[in-house]
Amino acid sequence: DAEARARGEPLPSRRRRDEEDKARRRRRDRRRQEEDEDEARRERYRREEDAADAEARARGEPLPSRRRRDEEDKARRRRRDRRRQEEDEDEARRERYRREEDAADAEARAR
Repeated sequence: DAEARARGEPLPSRRRRDEEDKARRRRRDRRRQEEDEDEARRERYRREEDAADAEARARGEPLPSRRRRDEEDKARRRRRDRRRQEEDEDEARRERYRREEDAADAEARAR
């Protein structure tokens, strides 16, 4: 590491850390995109169900339990939002540690 630092090259451990961070962000972004697509699909099904419910109501038929479905959707969105917030906080913490490490390395290099 000291030789790489003397040549002004990124440190192997830092390079690996940066690649791991990049891969972790890619996986997180891919999962979030899939979740958003699933949510859009659910919303489309919900609209179709609502249209079918409106037709059933017009015919005077009883409706399936929409309230339970809405509660399940709300709980799923809450869990997703909580997990995303935790991921964002973890990422911010990692970024802070990375900056502190980089500053310490720069300080050591200056000496």
